[in-house]
Amino acid sequence: CAYKLVHKSGEYAAPLFAGKRAKYRPWLEDFDWPDADYTSPGTTKVAEQIQAAAETNSWGWLMWDPFIDFQPRSAFAK
Repeated sequence: CAYKLVHKSGEYAAPLFAGKRAKYRPWLEDFDWPDADYTSPGTTKVAEQIQAAAETNSWGWLMWDPFIDFQPRSAFAK
């Protein structure tokens, strides 16, 4: 539910930041949980998070991986 989580967060944050100098920029997950595959070739979870951030008018996004093992930029393409 990566897409839904980022999208719901953006829906909540958008009115809070409307008309203010502060910007909404979410952290997106780029690592695997025990039952969630974010990093295998062909998975779309990272791209879905980026799409959700764009749809909610975030001011960009940041990737988070506690193991510092980020995916290549090509993995973020839609």
